[in-house]
Amino acid sequence: MVVGWLLSADLYLFSVINQFAGQNMYLDKTAIFFAEYLIAVFLLLVIIEFKNIKFVYNTIVAVLGSLAINYAIKLFYFRPRPFVVYQVNLLIDHVESASFFSSHAAAAFAIAMCIFLYNRKSGILAFLIAFLISLARVFCGVHYPIDVITGALVGVASSYLIYKIFQKDIKFLRWLQ
Repeated sequence: MVVGWLLSADLYLFSVINQFAGQNMYLDKTAIFFAEYLIAVFLLLVIIEFKNIKFVYNTIVAVLGSLAINYAIKLFYFRPRPFVVYQVNLLIDHVESASFFSSHAAAAFAIAMCIFLYNRKSGILAFLIAFLISLARVFCGVHYPIDVITGALVGVASSYLIYKIFQKDIKFLRWLQ
């Protein structure tokens, strides 16, 4: 019963967000950029801007960790993307792969959490960017809200876990300090 209600709420929220796609060319182009390319720009800026090798390494490991968790879940659970099941306003081409959970959201929030853990002020802006990437994935019709929310939780958790591991005095990681 709870799962049914949650999926109904998820579909309703998806339709509320996706209904605006295709209505304004500028909004659509912005959403497409956010959904497809902002994650790469985000990661590149992080690598260029932050000179702390430990931070960069932490970020890369956290992103890879969240993507590995995503891959493992998709081996056992398949939820079709919204455009496969429903008539949606699809703004970007995408293969008919598993929707749950969003690897873009997981990677974006992993990056944002890493930034937040090293620099609180920059981290707040990073979380805003991660949110925009995730919202754009729903807006463009390739993910449900639960997909991006779960991706965000996995990204934040993987970053925090990696950060805590790197805080320990592990001989293998001493060369990063």
